[in-house]
Amino acid sequence: MEEDFPVIQFFRAKPVAIRYGTTPSTIWRWSHEPRFAHLNFPKPVKLGPNTTAWSGDELDAYDAERIAMRDDDDDDDDDERPP
Repeated sequence: MEEDFPVIQFFRAKPVAIRYGTTPSTIWRWSHEPRFAHLNFPKPVKLGPNTTAWSGDELDAYDAERIAMRDDDDDDDDDERPP
C-alpha cells in the first residue's frame, strides 16, 4: 500500500526574486540582514552542502500575511474617507 506524503516545494533565490520583482541578492538581504527584520521575510532552508532554498509554503504564508496587513490598512482608511 502506498503512502501519500505531503509535497513540499522549495525555490532557489532566482525564482523567489522573480516572484517578488527584485534580485537574488535582495532576497538574501531580506532574509539575513537585521535592518530588514521588520519584513519578517522567510529564512531559507539548507537542503544540502551547496543548496539553499525557500519553502513555497512559507512564501505563500508571507504573501497572505502581507495581503491581510494591506486589507487591515484599507479598513482603517474607510473610516477616514469623506462621504
